[in-house]
Amino acid sequence: MQHSVMEEGTAYEPPTYDETFPVLPESASSSSGRLNIFSINNNLQLGRITITQMFRVPGEERKFDHSDKFGERESIRTCKTIMKETNTIIEIATSKDQSLTFLITGKQNQVLEAKRRILTTFQTQASKQISIPKDHHRWILGKQGQRLKDLEKTTATKINVPSVQDQSDTITITGTKEGIEKAEHEIRVISDEQI
Repeated sequence: MQHSVMEEGTAYEPPTYDETFPVLPESASSSSGRLNIFSINNNLQLGRITITQMFRVPGEERKFDHSDKFGERESIRTCKTIMKETNTIIEIATSKDQSLTFLITGKQNQVLEAKRRILTTFQTQASKQISIPKDHHRWILGKQGQRLKDLEKTTATKINVPSVQDQSDTITITGTKEGIEKAEHEIRVISDEQI
């Protein structure tokens, strides 16, 4: 540790900003002391950004393709097909407990679609029916059904809302256990906002 000795009667002057933080060589040309500010285009669309998403299919919820080993038969072909059709890159790892871990890279919408298709193919699907007041169904559907489509994508589920003519208030959600829970929660939140 370095100690500085001050002579008696002299005032201590702390180092200046420029002394403490000297200009880096590559920025020496812009040593005017001004901060360069970059503007971001407000029209940036998330669909154009590449993302990577990782998720796991537990061994106890895994579907097998006529064999107990992953990577054989139609599993590899299925992943290659999903990669090609969704324009994503899919990496897969299997664990001793037979769980599968997937890493998907691509554009956001493509990654969500690939995840939905992988979960449909490799994870056991369940179905749950929930009762939501008929007059709330239009809020769940959204304009031209877009809210429902978005909800299906983000939860990797299939949600069946009865048609306008059907007087049933029962909505059926099909997907993985986790996906069904997320979808049900979101649907109930939308419904509760209408009360």
